[in-house]
Amino acid sequence: MNIQEQLEVELSRWNTDLVSEYVGADRERFYELWNLLLPEKYPVSPRTAWVLEFLCEKNPHLLKPYLDELLNALPGIIHHGIKRHMMKILAFQEIPEEHLGNLIDLCFRWIEDPEIPVAVKVHSMQIIYNAIQQFPELKAEFIAVVEDQMPKNSPGFKSRARRLIAKL
Repeated sequence: MNIQEQLEVELSRWNTDLVSEYVGADRERFYELWNLLLPEKYPVSPRTAWVLEFLCEKNPHLLKPYLDELLNALPGIIHHGIKRHMMKILAFQEIPEEHLGNLIDLCFRWIEDPEIPVAVKVHSMQIIYNAIQQFPELKAEFIAVVEDQMPKNSPGFKSRARRLIAKL
């Protein structure tokens, strides 16, 4: 299978599953898929991001060799769909300490940005919540920012915010 050609066929769950099954846990195929993510090219990059999310959910270790590259590229990603999928992946990854500060700053900025979709904000909250387990001094800032943003955001944002604050 030519992964790029298959991703160009259509945006559908069926196609995402097909490519995910083809790549599986194969490191060479994952590398081929990874190289379709950046630089952003529509429509292949957002579709690639969706497949990567599925793959990393089943095989989180596959992302490890690319984690630094992803974390360095993340602030420059323009397409909100790519951001959403990458943030969901990162919410379930162990983030290297040398990147954690920059990622947390980015998450706080995105939570407060009215142009950022709710799904990206929700995953940003989860990433900060995860970091609080390691750095409890972030708790007060997290609660203050999230509570400030609750009236400005959707029911989905509010629901996740309440759950995460309650866990703290």
